[in-house]
Amino acid sequence: WSEFLAANNISNTSFVVDYGDNPDPGTGADVLSPIIEGLSLASTTLNPAQAGGAFVSATIDFSDDLSGFDYGWINFESESGQSIDLSFRGDQISSGNKLDGSITASQQLDEFADDGVWQLSDIELQDETGNRIYNSFYNSGWSEFLVANNISDTSFVVDYGDNPDPGTGADILSPI
Repeated sequence: WSEFLAANNISNTSFVVDYGDNPDPGTGADVLSPIIEGLSLASTTLNPAQAGGAFVSATIDFSDDLSGFDYGWINFESESGQSIDLSFRGDQISSGNKLDGSITASQQLDEFADDGVWQLSDIELQDETGNRIYNSFYNSGWSEFLVANNISDTSFVVDYGDNPDPGTGADILSPI
């Protein structure tokens, strides 16, 4: 082996792997999931029977260390199990940028949505590298997760007001 190295003029035959200190934020490999800084609802009382319907609208404040926000979603469930999802995409950032910003999404509530309280049931955010944060009210530690991520708007109420629930009440339309 020594003869081969000498014959081929190879003198550097070793190297040192040095991990050194941890890289500064914004450099090195992206291994951290996005951070949820808060979640807020535009309205906590909705009436799907109003003219134009009702929209569930939410804003997520987030930060990410390196690659930036890619997508996310939240889900709300009624007491009977009806659900509505709101999807957030990185190209919909309403303020800031992919590393530190706010993103808003809206979804029309079904006109026959259950009246009563709808609870936040799931939340997920993912960055462009694929690191994600996910939690659900089915998991232990849900309450602690909400507090740690500044999430206080965890429900909205569907209230039809003086209108009867969809599919109930007198049929006041006559056939033509």
